[in-house]
Amino acid sequence: MAPVRARFAPSPTGALHVGSARTALLNWLFVHSPVAEGRGRLLLRIDDTDEERSDPVLEAAILEDLRWLGLDWDDGPVRQSDRTARYEAVLAELPVSRRDDAYEFGGRVIARSDGTALYNLASAVDDIDDAISHVLRGRDHTANTELQMQIIHAMGAEPPVYVHAPLLVFEGGAKVSKRDGEAGGPATIASMRRAGYPPAAICNALALSLADFGVDELMLTLDEMADRFDLDRLHTADSQFDEDKLRWVSGQHIRAMSDQELAAALAERSAPSDSEALLLAARTGGSTLEECATTTRHLIEPPRPDADAVALICDVNTANAFAVLNRLVPSWPVPLADSTSTFNEFKSLLRAQDFKLGPSLRGVRALLTGRTQGVEFPLILATLTNDRITAAQRSLSS
Repeated sequence: MAPVRARFAPSPTGALHVGSARTALLNWLFVHSPVAEGRGRLLLRIDDTDEERSDPVLEAAILEDLRWLGLDWDDGPVRQSDRTARYEAVLAELPVSRRDDAYEFGGRVIARSDGTALYNLASAVDDIDDAISHVLRGRDHTANTELQMQIIHAMGAEPPVYVHAPLLVFEGGAKVSKRDGEAGGPATIASMRRAGYPPAAICNALALSLADFGVDELMLTLDEMADRFDLDRLHTADSQFDEDKLRWVSGQHIRAMSDQELAAALAERSAPSDSEALLLAARTGGSTLEECATTTRHLIEPPRPDADAVALICDVNTANAFAVLNRLVPSWPVPLADSTSTFNEFKSLLRAQDFKLGPSLRGVRALLTGRTQGVEFPLILATLTNDRITAAQRSLSS
């Protein structure tokens, strides 16, 4: 069996979006799957035949996003803009017709009037010259595949194996397209990176939209997915881009991170993580790393109460409940190992003194954190500093 060789060919005319990243993942999984027998290779080819719209800055960003996702390549990057002479030579040998200031083959335009190749000609020539064994891409390329096969046969060569995967679509069926990358919206890898989705979670979620991996476990690493990847298990229907599922997968990956990994991720966002309690609060405080970072900031930085919190802080019930807590705790913060029992004792004291438990706890939370919702109350107790308590007391007296 000849070595498996696939390629990913992004166009540097927009940011890398989830649709393109999913195609890159498809090819990466294939060349690392059992069918490749450890000899698979992935070529990165830059489709920059559109000279006016191709941007080196965007190309660099695409490469960085791929590396960040863990989708490395074995060969390249090679650029189609460097192969103009080769395309012109092939064009001269093909049975083409000249119409409307363009070159046509099989009734479709494959080159501009000056002989520069368009997508289908360049891709067909490159796939043969680069010894590509399999072309894996979305089913929206079916018409391109037919033309490229005709070109390759006219060159006297045998085409690679073509696989057309179901698409990733938005709600309503609209395809995730290059325009979504150009808009820099939530469907770009760059925006997901800023939002704090771990790269492993993005790849995991995209892979689940591509194929069935034959296991009940949904949380899988790249290597685990590659070991189980089989083209026969590709989904047959298009998959909707499901941000809720992405958030769930992201949360699961965050909870599986080691303390060192999570602390490093929080440090990248200038968020505190220097205690076991803060790490636990972060781990349970969001579905993205940015949400986790916001959680720890709210526990450490001076509170900035929102309108709902201010209303609760001003309630006399809050001041009285806070006084109960202050008498209960001799020093701050409460050790993490004791925080749950301290919280339970606090609730018992409130009940014994006929406080309404829900409003009292919400009021104290608002006073201490500036928020009416957030992490579990024991984690608040385990992260509070004397400075934070002093600030709370000032808030009550002002």
